[in-house]
Amino acid sequence: MRYTIHTFGCKVNQVDSVFIAEAIEGLGFKEAARGETADLCIVNTCTVTARSDTQCRQMIRRAVRENPGARVVVTGCYAEMAPDAVRSIPGVAMVIGNRDKGRIHEILARSLSLRYDTAAKPRYGVHGAGGRSRAFVMVQDGCDAFCAYCIVPHTRGLLKSAAQEQVVDQVSALAGKGFPEIVLSGIHLGAYGVDRHEHRGLARLLRRLVRIPGDFRIRLSSLEPAEVDDELMDLVTGEEKLCNHLHIPLQIGDDEILRRMKRPYTTAAFSDMVFRLRDRDPDMGIGTDLIVGLPGETERSFDQACQWIADLPLTHFHIFPYSRRPGTEAYAMDGQVGGKDKKERAARLREICRSMQVEFMSGMKGKTLRSVLTSKPGPTNKTLSVLTGNYLAGNLMDMGESPSGIFSVKVSGLSDDKLLVHMVG
Repeated sequence: MRYTIHTFGCKVNQVDSVFIAEAIEGLGFKEAARGETADLCIVNTCTVTARSDTQCRQMIRRAVRENPGARVVVTGCYAEMAPDAVRSIPGVAMVIGNRDKGRIHEILARSLSLRYDTAAKPRYGVHGAGGRSRAFVMVQDGCDAFCAYCIVPHTRGLLKSAAQEQVVDQVSALAGKGFPEIVLSGIHLGAYGVDRHEHRGLARLLRRLVRIPGDFRIRLSSLEPAEVDDELMDLVTGEEKLCNHLHIPLQIGDDEILRRMKRPYTTAAFSDMVFRLRDRDPDMGIGTDLIVGLPGETERSFDQACQWIADLPLTHFHIFPYSRRPGTEAYAMDGQVGGKDKKERAARLREICRSMQVEFMSGMKGKTLRSVLTSKPGPTNKTLSVLTGNYLAGNLMDMGESPSGIFSVKVSGLSDDKLLVHMVG
C-alpha cells in the first residue's frame, strides 16, 4: 500500500509529518513515488490564517481527485478547529485532530484491520526528522500565552515538554548518525520545562546538549522576546555548538497594540535586547515575525513602526497580513483594518525588510562562515546549496566538491538573495 503526506504550516507540523510517516510505514505502507496513485493520503493542515484554511481545503479536494478510491485522512490544526467543515468535503474518510495525531497509526490500524506496535513511543516524546544534513527534534508543544490574535493555544493545547533525558538521548543519537545540524523545535520553545516545574529549563537543556561529543551544531527554532535573557545570550553567542542565529517574533512595532495583543514586552525592551545581541556578535542572524494590520493599527502608527523597525539590526523576516480568527480576542476588537490596506502595508514593509536583509548579506562578503549542505549532489545538480550558522542561504561555487559535516566557506558575493561561497581548506 502506498501513502502520501501533504504538510502545511510551521516547522512543528513538518516534524509531525515525519513522525506520522515513520508510524504508518510501521503498518506496512510505503511512500508513493511522484505521479503514483496512493492508497492513503494524509493532509496535515494549518489554520493560522484564512488563506491557510483555503489552501488546505484545496489540497484535500486535490488529494481526493487525484487518488480515486484512496482513504483521505485530514489532521492538524484546521482539522482540530473545524472538524465538521473538513468532514463535509466529499471524499474525506477520517478527521483526526491534533490531540489524537500521535495515535494516528493506531487509529488507522483499527480502521483498516492492520496490526500495530502497542509499544510505539508517545506523541509528546521526542522525534527527529531531517534530510541529508539537518534534523529536527520537537522538544515542546502547545502554548499557554493566549495572545489576543493567536489561535494556536486552541489548536495545539497547553504546554507539554519532553523530558530532558529524552531530548539528550535523541540529540546524541542524531549526532551519532552524522547529522551536522540539529534544530530544536517547539510551539513555545522558550517555555520548555515550565510545565515540568523546571527552573530555566531551556538554558539547562542547552548546557547539557553542548556537552554531547561530536561535530554538530544546534539551532533554536524560535524564542519569545521576553525569554532572551542574559543567560541565553551568553549561550548563543559563546557556545560553538549553538548557531549564531535566533528567530524572535516582534509582531508589531507599536507599544499600545502590543499591550492590546497581550504581548509581554515593549518596543524599547525588544530594541535593547536585539542591540545587545548584535554587540556580542556583529555577524549574528536575528530574524523576526511581523504582522501587518492588527486591530488598532493606523496609517500613522504603521509608518512610525516602519521607521523604528528599519533602525533595528534584524536580518530575516516573515511578514503576514493579520487574519481574523474566530475564537480569539482580537476577532471582535474595534479598529479592524481593511484588506486592501493590509495588502499595501505588507508590500511596503517587505520592501523595507528586503533592503535590511540585503545590507546584512552584503556585509558578509570576504568573511568565512561555518556551513552545512542543504541539497544533495546529483547528475543535474551542479550547484550545491549551503546554510550558514547565521541562517544565510548560499550557493557553493566549487564544482565537484561535496563536503560533509560542518565546513568553512568564504563569501565572494551575492546573487538572487543568496551568498556565493567557496570552500576554505
